[in-house]
Formats: sequence, structure tokens, C-alpha cells
Amino acid sequence: CNLQTMEEKKRFNFSNDKSKVLIVGKNKESRRVVGHIKNGAIQECTEYKYLGVWLDKDGSANRQIQEIVKKMKKVTNRIAVMAGKENVGKMEIQTKMFLFNTVGVNTVFNSIEVWSKFTKSQMAELEKVYIGGIKRMLGMPVTTPTWGILAICGLWSIEAVITYKKLMVYHMLKNSENERLGKIVIQEQEKREERNSWLSNLKESTKVLKLNIKLEEVQKYKKSDWKKKIKGELTNYMERTLQEKTEDMKKLRFVASFKDRRYGERLETEEARLVMKVKLNMLPIYGNLGEKEKSCRLCSTE
Repeated sequence: CNLQTMEEKKRFNFSNDKSKVLIVGKNKESRRVVGHIKNGAIQECTEYKYLGVWLDKDGSANRQIQEIVKKMKKVTNRIAVMAGKENVGKMEIQTKMFLFNTVGVNTVFNSIEVWSKFTKSQMAELEKVYIGGIKRMLGMPVTTPTWGILAICGLWSIEAVITYKKLMVYHMLKNSENERLGKIVIQEQEKREERNSWLSNLKESTKVLKLNIKLEEVQKYKKSDWKKKIKGELTNYMERTLQEKTEDMKKLRFVASFKDRRYGERLETEEARLVMKVKLNMLPIYGNLGEKEKSCRLCSTE
């Protein structure tokens, strides 16, 4: 469709700042696009933000991850101020985790479920950002083990969070109108059984996490029932993985199971933080020092 004709027909002007051409992949010269609007020629760009998602010329998620890193710092800093002890008193940790779970995660990882697949290094970077935000919120040392902080707070890993979001989107699309573009795309992927598509990668994720879910039965479930089933399966995955981790990591030897202990509801902020550090062996006591220097730097006493 000619954009200038559309401008005349609809009686509005396209913005030069928002009207760009992004060519993804190789052989860009052969796929060059030339277009004009009333305000001039449409410029080619190397990255573009569409509905909150950053796309780049390589079709990778690297630019989106950079944005996620920036968002996490802003969001956690904002929550730290809003839910500081001077504002909420004893409910500091409880309030911080509530805001992080209900607002922070959805804000920082907005639309992350639309990506077909993340590489291992990208997933590791996302996990680092996610866990780093939790540690800052709780005032825990940066060396706190990832699975320790997840278990003691009853939180899913970022891989589980992304899989949950994808499964909920899949349920929504499969139960939407047949004319919906997203549903048409999913149906085509089902027919063609394409490798490395959004759907095939979702199926792979459910296998890797060993979720007892049959995607072909998704339309049998109401949204509330599907959500309950997914949450149950992902919690089981977290429990299984934690048990595997406790066998290899000494710092997790006092973490018996994956559940939210809600220390923030029962203890003062510093007491709750101390309990978490003790449970995860994060106190600088003799037995945790290993081969490191065990003498006091001030008085040289062991």
C-alpha cells in the first residue's frame, strides 16, 4: 500500500521519527525498500522499538536485553525508595517483594514471551539481571547462590517465568477468534511443524523443564484452570531442580524445600535478612572461609 495515498485517504501524516525501515537478516541490498511519506523519504534503521520490543538488523534479542538491564536498575531503585523502612516500617521486605513480583517483573520483562528463543548466553544474562534485582531488593550479598535466593523467597527462575508467560499467551491465542493474526500464525506453525519456530521452542521448553502438559489439550481448560496447572507444574520443576542443586552445593544444605517462608511477615527487616544469610551460609564465620585468611585484619587474632 502506498503510504502517501494512505495519508491522503485517512487525512493524517506519518511521523518521520516513527516511520522507519528495518531489514532483518542477510542480503540486505537485494531486499532494499524505498518508501516516501509527505514529510520525505522513509529512512532505514538498524534497530527499532515496536510496542515495547526492541528489534535489530540481526533479529537477535541483544538490544532488548540491554534495555532490560537498564529497566531493572530503575525499577529496583524506585521500589527500594517506595518500600524503604522509613515508609513501611516492619513490612519493608514483604512490601519490596510484593512490588517486585506484581509490578517489577512485568515491567522489566514486558513482552519477553514474544521472543521465539534465547541462546544460553542470553538466558544466563537474563537470569543474572533477574537475580541481581532480587538481591539488591533484599540487601543480600552479590555472592548469594542463585538457587538459594530463589528457594528461600519461593520465586521461579527466569526460564520458568518466561515459559509461564508463553504458555499463558498460547492459551489465549488458541481460545481467541479464528481471524486473529496471532492464532493464524500458531495454526500454521502447528501444520508445518517448523523447526525453531515460537511454538516448537515452547514445546522444547516444556520437555526440558519436564512439565506434565499436553499443549494439544489447551482448549479444554478455562484460563483459571490452565494457570493453576502451569503454576503447579513449574513449582514442581523448581522443587526437583532445587533437590538436585542441594546435592552439589554446600551453601544450600540448610534449604530443605522450595517454598516461600515469608520471613518478612514475621520478623523485623534485619532479623529476616539475618535468617536468610544464616540459612544460605552467607555469614563470614570461620567454617565458611575455607582456605581464605582467617585472621582479623585489625588485631591479627584468628
